[in-house]
Amino acid sequence: MRSALQRVILGAVPELVANGKFDVDAASWTANGSTLAAVDGQLEITSTGAGFAARALQSFATSVGATYRLTLDSLTVGNAIRVGTTAAGVDVVPNTGIGVVSGYVVFFVALSTTTHIGLIGSAVLNGKNYFDNVSCRRR
Repeated sequence: MRSALQRVILGAVPELVANGKFDVDAASWTANGSTLAAVDGQLEITSTGAGFAARALQSFATSVGATYRLTLDSLTVGNAIRVGTTAAGVDVVPNTGIGVVSGYVVFFVALSTTTHIGLIGSAVLNGKNYFDNVSCRRR
């Protein structure tokens, strides 16, 4: 873990999540069993009723063995997250129900050079789930 002094010397730790604030749109996120939109500065995941939970997916480069801090605001009951080495993977952080929480934090150790995160919503046709302020940084 880097100390505050090391962070100052090394510079700011870069953000790995693209468009995690959803100020304009849902660009950089991939819909899976869902449609995605930015509504009032939040990610809205609407289920297409494909028989599984609606998802918004994103991947980014990581260093094997390094620790990362994923934070987000979960704004809907029934929300969940997962982190894996593939888009459908749950080998890093399994499907974890988080409900409604501001400033949710999970730490994980990267198992591959590409890590995939999934924001998971409802499986009910047209069910809507909301997330915001998604961020991931190396510790």
